[in-house]
Formats: sequence, structure tokens, C-alpha cells
Amino acid sequence: MPQISPRFTLISRLLASYRIAATPLFALCAGTLLMAAEPAKEGEKAPKAKAAEEESSPITTAPPKPFPAIGFLDGRGTPHSLKDINSNLTLVHYWATWCVPCVRELPQIDAMQKAYADKGLKVIAISMDGRNNMDKVNAFNTEHHLTHLPIYVDNGSATSALNISGLPVTYFVNRKGMVMATAIGPVDWDSPENRLLVEDTLEHSPK
Repeated sequence: MPQISPRFTLISRLLASYRIAATPLFALCAGTLLMAAEPAKEGEKAPKAKAAEEESSPITTAPPKPFPAIGFLDGRGTPHSLKDINSNLTLVHYWATWCVPCVRELPQIDAMQKAYADKGLKVIAISMDGRNNMDKVNAFNTEHHLTHLPIYVDNGSATSALNISGLPVTYFVNRKGMVMATAIGPVDWDSPENRLLVEDTLEHSPK
């Protein structure tokens, strides 16, 4: 095994002390971030770099707070708001076709929507590609077989209302319009821990 440099170890400890995710937010959709390591010695195999999008961001719970009034458009250009959504728990998920981690995450979200729809879960996956790129979003959904996520695009209100600085980002919003949890960055929605968190939030959301 190659030895990790003291400098790398120090940086890792500093990141951990400030609870910064292994994938920096600004790099989530900039492509693949490679973790540095010492070069392999002669005769040794070079260590494989780890892709940033493989990391799962934490889902953070906090005391409920009102979700800002945001709007979005459906595939026909019809405006909507969360007031139009009748569900026990709404996952408001922001993504984009150019977002590398979103390619892996969205099929998981699509499957989760199918699994929990009868329990009151509604996923509103809102693309940040813009209203002029409906065809691109539609092509993306078709290519990745996203059959349970209707097409929605941001109407321009999300960036300022939510101060979004990176993608993907997900908000757990209950029937009363209160944010129950947040995930900044890509999440492994197939993990037992995260599935259990979704189920628990559904169970304790107002009916």
C-alpha cells in the first residue's frame, strides 16, 4: 500500500474538524474530483483515484422551518408551486442535466418515488437547466428511464430564495410547508440508513 503523505493527513483532519463533506460543494457538478495520494513506487500499482460523485452527502435534520415560496414549470410550461402538491412529504430536489452526480442519483430517486408513493411521498425533481431547455430535460429523463418523475424546471426563483450554490440539493418538506431535513450534495438513496430516514420522516409528517 502506498504511504499517504503527512500533508494529506493534516488536510483530511482539518476537513473532518469542520465537518466538511469529502466532496466540496463547488466541485459537485464541475466533474470528477480526484483525491491526491503519493505516487506509486517502482514495481507497485498506482492507487486508484476515488471519484467525488461516489461520496454520499449526509441528510441533515433540524427544527422545522418554513420553506420559501418557490415556483416551477411543468413540461408544458404551466406554472406550479408547492401549494399545488398534495402529499404527506415532498422531496424538493434540484438538479441539472450537466450535473455529474445527478446522473447516478436520479434513477435512485425515481425508484424511491415508486416505492413510497402509496405512503404519501411526492418527489418534485426540478431541473435548473431553464425553461428554454425542456427538450434537453425530456431527453435526459428518457435516456435514464425516469418514469416516475414528471418534468419540472425552475422558473428562476430557486437560486435567490434558497441561496443554491451547488447541485444536487434536496429538501424534505412536510404537508404544512415546513422543512424537516436537507441534503446538500449527492445522496445514496439506496442505503438502508437513508431509506429508514425517509420512512421515519414520512411516519412523523402531518397527515
